[in-house]
Amino acid sequence: MKDNELKSSFLSQTIDGRFANIADTYPDNIAYSDNENTVTYQQLSAQVDILAAKIQKNLSDESIVGLFFEQSLAFITCFFAAIRSGKVVVPLEINSPENRLLKL
Repeated sequence: MKDNELKSSFLSQTIDGRFANIADTYPDNIAYSDNENTVTYQQLSAQVDILAAKIQKNLSDESIVGLFFEQSLAFITCFFAAIRSGKVVVPLEINSPENRLLKL
């Protein structure tokens, strides 16, 4: 595959599609690590699948998922699970002024 074809293929994928491709290609590589957690792409993808199924079961098709977390494994997992379940995701900045968060 030529560079332009590879770039075009990559750009045409959804973020979830890209994540799934990376998880399939590099399942044992580290996807996330901090002082408390280290998970591989395979482990993260499995966690995302479980949560995505719960989101699909419990939220209507029109639901919007707001994420109110500091950067963490929980945020990453919830973000990809909401996307995988077909929901619109709105990351909320934890340090935003309260009146701005209330409007959202």
